[in-house]
Amino acid sequence: MALRVPPVSLFPVNRQATGKADLEKSSYPLEKDPSVLIHEINTKRKSELVSCAIEFASKKHFGVNRKGGEVRGFDIQFITHPLRVGLTLVNLGLSDEIVAAGILHDTVEDTNTTYDEIRECFGATVADYVRWASEKDKSDTWENRKKQTIEEVSIVPLEPLYIEIADKLDNLRTIYEDLQIIGESTWDIFKRGKPPQEWYYKSLHGEFMQRVYGENNKELIALTKEYSLEFARVFED
Repeated sequence: MALRVPPVSLFPVNRQATGKADLEKSSYPLEKDPSVLIHEINTKRKSELVSCAIEFASKKHFGVNRKGGEVRGFDIQFITHPLRVGLTLVNLGLSDEIVAAGILHDTVEDTNTTYDEIRECFGATVADYVRWASEKDKSDTWENRKKQTIEEVSIVPLEPLYIEIADKLDNLRTIYEDLQIIGESTWDIFKRGKPPQEWYYKSLHGEFMQRVYGENNKELIALTKEYSLEFARVFED
């Protein structure tokens, strides 16, 4: 069955918007200081589980930078990405388990962490959310891994779906900011260039929208609306 991708313009981009939906004012420049992000999360969410997730992820990702430093001309600590994902989930008012899993979502995929370790430290629910939010086989081709991620959106439970969208939302925001700084050289950061990246993020958008149609959920609608805005910034401007 062919993938039905609803138009990104279903959520029109209002570039003159104000208030919470005005991401240009509220999200840029992206915060790149982990200590600032940690303080904001801990201020907004008084949770031992979330605080422990921050400490755990910070140790696991210590000394690792996001890819593209040689293209940008400066490095960005990797931990800023899961912290921003966690902050997005906090701002939506989602549960401590979802926020913690969002902060931990790259630990199994990108470090020596195991699901058993996550389960032992944070419980079965958080471990299950992290499993859903992680790519299953990093040794597979880029195309196969991305196809699997797209296909799983239709079956993933709602809780890890929030994490999946927040993760990809932060990736799009990072791409957009890089485009403002280094222009089209941004696409040199990735294993695949702009056309495959557009296919991937647009296909995800179509699957996210199908879930919006099927779920009467204000948090999912808000998160997908932000995703639509950032997709338009990156690929339609």
